[in-house]
Amino acid sequence: MEQLVTQFSSLEVILVGVVAMSWVAIALAMSSFAKVRRQEVLVRESLEDLRRAIHTSNSGLVGMGRKLLSIEKNVVIKGTNKKASKAVETPVPSLKYSLPKAESRYAQAANMVSQGLSVAQVAAATGMSQAEVNLLAMLQRPAIETVS
Repeated sequence: MEQLVTQFSSLEVILVGVVAMSWVAIALAMSSFAKVRRQEVLVRESLEDLRRAIHTSNSGLVGMGRKLLSIEKNVVIKGTNKKASKAVETPVPSLKYSLPKAESRYAQAANMVSQGLSVAQVAAATGMSQAEVNLLAMLQRPAIETVS
């Protein structure tokens, strides 16, 4: 009988130990769950900030593209008007004017695109981003088609 009481006490000790370990495991799980929820909120906020930044950038790029298209249309229209008028023009003295660095880079890129180089090649050669070169290529396509 003493052995039975001793064994029973050992089983109770083991049972108490298992229950205590399960409570610790539950506490750790709840703590981890709370931490994951906080991280989820931070990630969602960061994602929303990123979406707003991308939307703002895209809006600016679309606006810039529209402005460039309107400028290009005006240039094409003025070029067509000059060809249509057969008036004698007085020669304009040559001006020694160099384009600012950014403008000459765009002119160089436009020239390279018109020669048929790829966007990646033009971007690498001029130091411009591929997005800028791609926009420049898209803007040149209508000009090439209207001239042809």
